[in-house]
Amino acid sequence: DTQTVEENSERVYKEIQRLYQNHKLKKPLLLIGNSKGGSEVLVAVLNHPDLLKLGMVEKVVIVKGIIGGSPLSDLLVRLDKTRWYLNHYFLKGAESLTSSQITPLVNKSLSLLSLPDREFESSKTFFITSMQDPNHPVYPPSSKSLFDYGRKIYPEVKNTQPVLKESSFDEYISAFGPSDDLVPLRSQSLPDFGTVFTPIYGSHADYIN
Repeated sequence: DTQTVEENSERVYKEIQRLYQNHKLKKPLLLIGNSKGGSEVLVAVLNHPDLLKLGMVEKVVIVKGIIGGSPLSDLLVRLDKTRWYLNHYFLKGAESLTSSQITPLVNKSLSLLSLPDREFESSKTFFITSMQDPNHPVYPPSSKSLFDYGRKIYPEVKNTQPVLKESSFDEYISAFGPSDDLVPLRSQSLPDFGTVFTPIYGSHADYIN
């Protein structure tokens, strides 16, 4: 995604307003966001509590949200030699998912809520999280696979060599505890906010029925 979490959260807010103003919706929306979209819908309702208070949005469901940062974003943005993989399309969005950017953004949005608004929004927010089945783990693609994929998309960088060993990303993400192979379980929700369901087993790319 070429836009940051904050930019897209404002787009979400404006689109909801447009739907109500132009189409005169009579029922509240169920707002669902997956992965990066999860952080975007969360920031949208935190920054604009009237979405819930005025009944435009009934509930917010965040599926595998990147709320506390993504180790993959941290890693790829930090390593200058990998920027070829991100510069064309992903860099701006990926940077906004690093722990140094998304965590302060969400914390700031939370801090601006009054206590009654925070409690009300908490009652309307639901987190669906996921993690690898410890008994049947499906490991994420190795760093070599990620770079091979990047070279297929961007042939002009076909001679770029991977800067990570094949197994290093698997080892890197495992250091963060249980995860869905890309986002640690602890980064998919907020402490003392919302309802967090029991994690489902699966990878970040799996669909949830």
